[in-house]
Amino acid sequence: MKEISLNDTVYNLVKQYPEIRELIISLGFEPLRSDKMLNTAGRIMTIGKALKRNDVPEELFVETLAKNGFSVKELAISAVTVAPSESEEPSAPTGGIARMGSTEFQERQDILQSLILRLHRGEDWDAVQADFKKHFTGVSAYEISVMEQGLMGKGIDAEDIQRLCNVHASLFGGSIEAVYTTSAEQQHAGHPIQVMKLENLAIENTLEKISKLLAVYLETKEPEIKKGIQNQLNLLGEFDKHYARKEYAIFPIMENKGITAPPKVMWGVDDEIRSMFKEFRPLLQ
Repeated sequence: MKEISLNDTVYNLVKQYPEIRELIISLGFEPLRSDKMLNTAGRIMTIGKALKRNDVPEELFVETLAKNGFSVKELAISAVTVAPSESEEPSAPTGGIARMGSTEFQERQDILQSLILRLHRGEDWDAVQADFKKHFTGVSAYEISVMEQGLMGKGIDAEDIQRLCNVHASLFGGSIEAVYTTSAEQQHAGHPIQVMKLENLAIENTLEKISKLLAVYLETKEPEIKKGIQNQLNLLGEFDKHYARKEYAIFPIMENKGITAPPKVMWGVDDEIRSMFKEFRPLLQ
């Protein structure tokens, strides 16, 4: 059995085990058919991060590789379970991400909404987080979006949910898991969803470069480093076009399907990011 790690880059894995490329593509990573994509994004993207970006559960990845003679070093971290609790919240059954409409799914929703409503009422953050950890070791991004929709149905304004966004993101921390909902069509190069995922990756990489350059500049005050930061900020400024496409192309489709809370919350967060970027740029002049 050949062992790989989720921390390996896609490029290094394919270079070491060429046969793994088709296995990864079979899971929906259609862009990897392109050598250019493999030699650019593949060099910086770890397989673990790629799974999350493409909404592929680690369990599915592990199972597919195991059938072809590979094992994954971090196998143990792929389990998503719910632990029993003695707290005042409703108890949740043991298991993975629940199917929409199932009793388990609704029970998990009741607990999540109860936790966030406690924060909304001003209860102690540490106490709420402790209860969260008693109930969950993982929640899905999809569950969070349904939770937001449910909270709006209970009369919580989108602005209040947005205000709590950073709080509940911190509450869930590293417990947020991907859910495999991406269709094969969406994985094709040029599909709007695939393009937006690649743009997300580009934005993330640019932010990482800015962070590293800033650390160096604060130590050295070198003009060339400052110029490099400004160049990266020019690239980062393209995020506004990405947000606009999401807001005017994707959000209306969601709203037409009755999914109204996540777009309202995300749009508000997008505007906050725009304001922060506008305030940050002059600091480097």
